[in-house]
Amino acid sequence: MFNKRPSARYSLQGLPRLRSRRRADRRNARREAREDVRSQTAAGPMTHITEDTPQEPPTIEAMRVVPHEDGWALEVDDIDEPAWVVSTKKTAVASAKENARFHHAVLSVHTKDGQVQRTFDYGDAHAS
Repeated sequence: MFNKRPSARYSLQGLPRLRSRRRADRRNARREAREDVRSQTAAGPMTHITEDTPQEPPTIEAMRVVPHEDGWALEVDDIDEPAWVVSTKKTAVASAKENARFHHAVLSVHTKDGQVQRTFDYGDAHAS
């Protein structure tokens, strides 16, 4: 019973062709998904803005780089939570300077004991 040769009807000859066809179908599906994502973002990042959405960044007047239990934190105006926390002061100051320039704010860098070490003013004089 098991010594019989499979008939042509049940031959495995078409199996590699089926596999490659399935593989090609999956590849085409992934390609179409990528093209869908590209077409949705092709208009640019601002396509989601409506009339009610403010297009200006929020007004921030003061930022502070202060010591934190996990490293150094950026505090913004009167917000209770720090905007972010990083491990080194050098990284914190570099990122905070970039943010302060963008928001035309005053940046105060503090020492480990909480004293103001340096102040950078990117206020109205630097506004474009």
